[in-house]
Amino acid sequence: GQAGPELTGYMHRVPAAASLMLELARRDLGQLDLARIKAFVEREFPSDAKTTRPSVLSLLSPERVVLDLQCSDWDDVVTTLVSRLTLGSGISPSDLVRRIHERDDLSSSWIGGGFALPHAVVPELEPMATIALLSSPLDAATPDGAPIAWAALLTTPRADSVHLERLSSFARFADSNVFSELRRARSATHVLEILRDLESTR
Repeated sequence: GQAGPELTGYMHRVPAAASLMLELARRDLGQLDLARIKAFVEREFPSDAKTTRPSVLSLLSPERVVLDLQCSDWDDVVTTLVSRLTLGSGISPSDLVRRIHERDDLSSSWIGGGFALPHAVVPELEPMATIALLSSPLDAATPDGAPIAWAALLTTPRADSVHLERLSSFARFADSNVFSELRRARSATHVLEILRDLESTR
């Protein structure tokens, strides 16, 4: 594809870019970390090029939105999110929860701004997502020290560029102001309407 020559040419013109890429490699960043960086770059340095990002809202429905979730720990949050998915016979809820925690062990899903984004590559499943708004924020070792106020769960059959785009789309919601907007929601449908408005402006 064109990415190779384009990237090589850019690094030749801007040698510091190669140093930055090396720093990313040294840190062995995972997909969610890269999604956060991608969201930051797109927010701070918007491109004039017209690109079509996959909408994460196409994976959601009112049945996959949990309002006022009462939970005692992070496992409760993940288990509740998984319970809203229709998994079929290929994988059990407990197995999906296990896979999510295993991926969490590699790189935390707690990304700041009161938001968490647990996710997993699950070949047995089509791309799916769920959302939960917590009734009381959950204390956790988040990057900015803010407790977790809401979370989204994302599954994908492949760790491809589309999945990275979806992670990046969700990562754009890692902002305390977003949760302030969501707290106004009167129903699951209202939550999706608010996110749709926010997605169109980010």
